Amino acid sequence: MNKKNKTFSFMLFVLSLLTSSCLSSRNISQNKTIDRDTICIDPLTSKSNPHFNHSTNQIQLSKLNPKLELEAKYSKLLKVKTDQLPHYKLLAFAESWMGTPYRYGGTDKHGIDCSHFVAQLYRDVYEISLNGSSSTMYDHCDIHNGQSHKTGDLLFFKINRGRISHVGVYLANNYFIHASTKAGVTISNLNEAYYKRYYHSAGTPKDKK
Repeated sequence: MNKKNKTFSFMLFVLSLLTSSCLSSRNISQNKTIDRDTICIDPLTSKSNPHFNHSTNQIQLSKLNPKLELEAKYSKLLKVKTDQLPHYKLLAFAESWMGTPYRYGGTDKHGIDCSHFVAQLYRDVYEISLNGSSSTMYDHCDIHNGQSHKTGDLLFFKINRGRISHVGVYLANNYFIHASTKAGVTISNLNEAYYKRYYHSAGTPKDKK
């Protein structure tokens, strides 16, 4: 092979090396870009995350924390700020019984009446035993007739024949929970015309600290 051919072959060899090097460099650069992009994806904002709300670009914390979810629900329902809510144990109890049908003499989630519901609430939430009818509970309370109510107060109503015949438990902001004959376990407001008409007084069970 003459000198001219050798030179031409050598130049082809060098050119092939440079081309290969450039392709390799570009592939590495692309791979690095992909890796960087993958690392930078925020798992909380990923479309694969079922708890991300894409319409508001906010994490639905309520789905990650049942306590926050419950507090948000009752903050809206009772129309108070979260720091004004009854304690979580009472809210959890209320939530677990909401919608239970009314049944006179009933004591469980198949059906319950107002006094048994209040007794169950006080057992589970305050670890206090209350027994008997609404009028019996009235006799075992320190009664106060003012407009200032505290969470956990018993609210008494004279609906039947001018005697204490219904009882509920005060929550906040004039809202109380009770077992209603029509709606079952529900939350009502003392300012509703019906309850405003029959409301008698509030009291704190003598065993409640």
